[in-house]
Amino acid sequence: MINIRDFKSIADECMKDIKVSEELKDKTLMCCQKKRNINLNIRVNRLLVPAASFVLILATVGILNLLPPKTGTGEDNAAQPNIMAATDNAMEVAPGQTTVDILSGSDSEAIESWSVTNPDEARKIFGDAFIMPGYIPEGFKLEEILASGYKGEMADKIILNYVKEELSFSITEETKALEDEFSGYKKIDINGVSGYLKEDGTEVHWFLDGVHYSVAGHISSDEALRVAASMKR
Repeated sequence: MINIRDFKSIADECMKDIKVSEELKDKTLMCCQKKRNINLNIRVNRLLVPAASFVLILATVGILNLLPPKTGTGEDNAAQPNIMAATDNAMEVAPGQTTVDILSGSDSEAIESWSVTNPDEARKIFGDAFIMPGYIPEGFKLEEILASGYKGEMADKIILNYVKEELSFSITEETKALEDEFSGYKKIDINGVSGYLKEDGTEVHWFLDGVHYSVAGHISSDEALRVAASMKR
């Protein structure tokens, strides 16, 4: 192979008879200068990119160090009162006890409804204030007796349901005295006791010894009044 010195000697021998003008020299020098500048910019850019990346990494690490440390899972929750846990501890349900019983205060305050087999049983659980009609419109029969009241106590409401095919009416006896709620009714007399009649829909109400009695349903006003007048112990 030809080494660099031999190549230079051969080149000088070939170029000795070539004359180069000053203008060509200047253009050649300018081209060489531009190539040097381009190569220099490329080298600078190659150095700047890693440097910029390194600065960006340092800035990110610095921001992360400024942020408050994140506590472990469960620490924040432990700082807050556990309302549900407190409620569960305060409302332990005993066997056979419901949440409604607890919220109402005691077992005796839970209202129940149940069926009664016959009028004699209804009188036992309601008391001497329980009365039965002596007159029933033709074709109607006693279908059921319902009772309701506080658990473990006497019933405070009895409902006698009478049915005739698709027609029905009810007699209600309740330990509740609210006479002022019948201001829009017609005032009547039932066996010497003040009563109230609603002709539209047929309702008859009267009060005796703190008990509210009523007859209502698919019967005429005259029949409802006859049923009410026939009520006795």
